[in-house]
Amino acid sequence: MPSVAQPADLPRPQHIPRPDTADWPSVLYLTLFIVNTLIILNNPWPITNVLFVILQGFFFVGLLEMTHQCVHHAFIVSSRKLNEAVGLVAAALIGINMVTYRFFHLEHHRHTCDTDDPEGHLYAGSPTGRWFIGGAPIAHLYVAVGINGLAGRYVPKAKRGQWWRARLVVFAVMSALVVWALLSPISFLQAYLVPLCLFAWFDFFFSQAEHYGASIRSSDESCNVAGVSFDIRVNRWLSHLMLNRNLHRVHHVWPRTRWYESPVRLEELDALQPGRVLSFGRFAKRWWREGPRLWG
Repeated sequence: MPSVAQPADLPRPQHIPRPDTADWPSVLYLTLFIVNTLIILNNPWPITNVLFVILQGFFFVGLLEMTHQCVHHAFIVSSRKLNEAVGLVAAALIGINMVTYRFFHLEHHRHTCDTDDPEGHLYAGSPTGRWFIGGAPIAHLYVAVGINGLAGRYVPKAKRGQWWRARLVVFAVMSALVVWALLSPISFLQAYLVPLCLFAWFDFFFSQAEHYGASIRSSDESCNVAGVSFDIRVNRWLSHLMLNRNLHRVHHVWPRTRWYESPVRLEELDALQPGRVLSFGRFAKRWWREGPRLWG
């Protein structure tokens, strides 16, 4: 087995020795997302929805991180069933089968940036041109379909029942979206399709920062998980609006970190291994200079 650095290999944070058990921040986030959606749907003057549609795009970035948190049973900790239900729907809204993603993602934790890392199967053929950013919504679709298609490789046979249930949820959500688009195309565009595209563009650099420039090691080499990714620092309220999706490295070092704990752990992790936190502008400039993230 590869010697991968686990959270125990680094000093424990002093401020948050264990994951918080409070669910109210997650419940509040879900409530605000629903309220923003209702405002878009019930506004009698659609032309004035611009701000709410932009906010919806950031909430969709949060849907991706919500899925990620639910994979680790960390979004709603008081009820595993509720956590699972929220994750299934959140993932389906962005086209992902959460059960497939769970086992794909856990394998990524076991083989971060080595030759057995499942992300290699997705990103080996990544575009090399900077025009890539213009096709971010298409890239998201490619990743979603790619992850869903890897079920046979990563979902254990004992979990196939859960996987089929998740497939039914994805089918039901996609079917409902088609009906919505046919019955009310304007509200569908404003509350779902345009925000989905905005999400892909908003999330583009955060996704690229994950393991940007990391060398791919052999599966028997050790890995310093604190040094194979970047955290992107943005305005605190904007970061919370995305469930701190921009703090990927924190999650790799302490996987059970809940989304609202990430900013504090970012400061502690930066003290342990500095130099891996960049502003959004600095990373964007570096990306433009060096090109898209490649695998290998």
